[in-house]
Amino acid sequence: WVDRCLYIAGAFTVVFVIDRLSRGLPCAPLPDWLATSGLVLYLFHPVLLTLVLRFGMREVLTVWLAVLVLAFFIVSTVDLVWKAFWPPGERSGAESARQERKALDANSDDSDEEDEDDTEDSKHA
Repeated sequence: WVDRCLYIAGAFTVVFVIDRLSRGLPCAPLPDWLATSGLVLYLFHPVLLTLVLRFGMREVLTVWLAVLVLAFFIVSTVDLVWKAFWPPGERSGAESARQERKALDANSDDSDEEDEDDTEDSKHA
């Protein structure tokens, strides 16, 4: 019982320490392929693990790496097929919404910079 409590306390401590240390670092968005790979791993890890175990892999590290490689392979293949059959101009749904959001974000960043310039000019006047 004590071991479990210490493990949980240590896990929380590590999470909060990493969060605190990351406050001073510049922020960058997660690449789309990595986010999609994480989703594929989350949804299909039981199936991928079963397949890997079925083919005789029993060592934990080997199984883990094989499942990661399979997930990245699935995401890459689907992405290549998606781009081959639906060029960017013909996409619809979530993809076009994502592109519109990126365009709006870029425009709002530009307007924020202009607002900051106007504020600095008014301070100096």
